[in-house]
Parts: sequence; C-alpha cells; structure tokens
Amino acid sequence: KPHYVFPKMELTELIHQLKANQHAVALRIHVSMLEQYQDICENELEEMDYIMADVRQDPVDSHVMELTELAAWDCQATKIVLNSPRDRKIATTEFEEEGITELIDNSARELCLTFGLSGYGDYVSYSDKLPQGQQGQGESGSALAFMYRYDVNGFEVFRNAEEKGLKGFLYVYEKVMEAEERLNPDGDCFGYGEIRKARGYKDWKLWIRVGMVRYIHQMYKYME
Repeated sequence: KPHYVFPKMELTELIHQLKANQHAVALRIHVSMLEQYQDICENELEEMDYIMADVRQDPVDSHVMELTELAAWDCQATKIVLNSPRDRKIATTEFEEEGITELIDNSARELCLTFGLSGYGDYVSYSDKLPQGQQGQGESGSALAFMYRYDVNGFEVFRNAEEKGLKGFLYVYEKVMEAEERLNPDGDCFGYGEIRKARGYKDWKLWIRVGMVRYIHQMYKYME
C-alpha cells in the first residue's frame, strides 16, 4: 500500500513467527523509513536475513546519507539497496532502436559497494511497476528486447521503430539472433536458451522473460 507504515509491534511478532519456523526474513523498507525500523532490524534480524532499502526510481546517489547510515547499523543481516533503474514515465517508443540505452541507470551496481552494502536488486530493465506482459502493451507499444551486458553495465536494446505491437517482433527476433555471436560467445546464455525453447517470438512475455533470465545469468557468470 502507498505510504503504508507497518506497526512495529506487529512486525516484531511476524518476525518471531517466521523465526519459529526457521524461515529467513527479508524486509523491504523504503529508504525514507529506515530509521523507524532500525531498532527492530538490529535486535531481531540475524545473518541469514536481508534488509532491502528501497529507493524506488530515485537515483541511488541521492540517498547517500541514508544508505551510508544503513551500512553502519549494528545488524548481522545482509543489507542491499533495491531500486528501479528505469523511470516509469518512459514509453517503449522512446528507446533507441539499437545500442546501449542511456535511459536505464544501472549505477547501483557500483554505488552499493561504495556505500558499504552487500549488493543490490532491481527490476532488470523495467520500472518499479511490474511488467504486465501482453495486456499492458496492446498494439501501440514498440516491439523491443533488452539484453544486459555486464561488461558495460548496460542494456543493449533492439527496437522495431517501424512496426508496433506483436507484429514488430519478427524484426526484433532477427536482430537479437544476428547479435548472438557477439552477445553469447560461449554459447551458455540462458536468455538465448529461452528464445530457442519458445514456440514463437510474437509474445511480450517471452521477451520480458528472455531479458530477465539473461540479466540473472550475466550476474551469476561475471559478478565476483
């Protein structure tokens, strides 16, 4: 719920219930509310647990003070920053046709270490409103795919600027496959694996899945 404040007593009770069943706890807290829950995190969370400081679509470096203070908490839990690198107002038609897009800010990957945090999480190439697949696109949006590249910490975009909607994905498919030798030199990219397993390419959900799987595999393969 927007601006919802979870009562501290109820939160403490919930943590105790989860701990009683030997569950790890992951708390997602908006960065503006971290101080309110600091005592609970320090007293109740253990090494197996997680604190996710959510900055939503704000630039990560605009919350230097809050995140630096979080890193200094006397708390055993793993601390990460959660952000949305893509502004929710950006439409698919605004992205470049090819190349590394400048419309998605991936600086959290480096900044989280500067702040002393353990890592970060995001919505891959999507805004902090989770993608809705075909229902949210219709025939007005551009057919496009995002392929994350760890080496440049950016998303390479393939967009059909001429033909919108599902019909535009033939072009996207052809462009992504033409780039496979460059983007998948070891032949182990799970994103390309998803493309090959699919029965067709005219599916918004497929390309969302391809981008997410590719992103996770790149992080697993290259991030130390």
